[in-house]
Amino acid sequence: MRTLSISIAVLAAALAAPASLLNAQEPAPEEAAPAEAPVVETIETDPFNLAIAAGRYGVLLDRAREGLMIGPPAMALDEDPDPWADAAARTRRAAIDFLMLRQQACDYRVVASEHCEGFEAPAWLGEAPDATPDAEELNARLTWLTDRIWPFIEAGCDAGQSRQDGESPSFCAVE
Repeated sequence: MRTLSISIAVLAAALAAPASLLNAQEPAPEEAAPAEAPVVETIETDPFNLAIAAGRYGVLLDRAREGLMIGPPAMALDEDPDPWADAAARTRRAAIDFLMLRQQACDYRVVASEHCEGFEAPAWLGEAPDATPDAEELNARLTWLTDRIWPFIEAGCDAGQSRQDGESPSFCAVE
């Protein structure tokens, strides 16, 4: 576990380091700094390097999410989770997934621009994992999601379907 922590800290330091530091010689293990976030003293001004750094974070976040979905054998999951907390957590995850889809669809310009203007994420996205809103609140959250999500789902499903052969079922078919 200590090796994983050190590896993550080293990777985080490399991702946050300016490009000039990324090509430097790696210090000997006995000279390695403690696992802290690095202090960046220069500001990167090259958009290419900034895009590379952001892309690295995207890959790292994807891998971390994949790791959580796989879950280590030692991961203790509550065998009988509170159904209200579970419903709230699933609603938050769906809303966060929507925000990622929205951003990607807007970046690719596959939805009308009015869908990409002025947006504030709801405060409930930041609530504690064990929050247990009542049925009325959960329904309000699902309504919020339903009212916003369809133009983005349609754009993504259309893009995916356009790459399917004519005999394939609908790209976004869900049972």
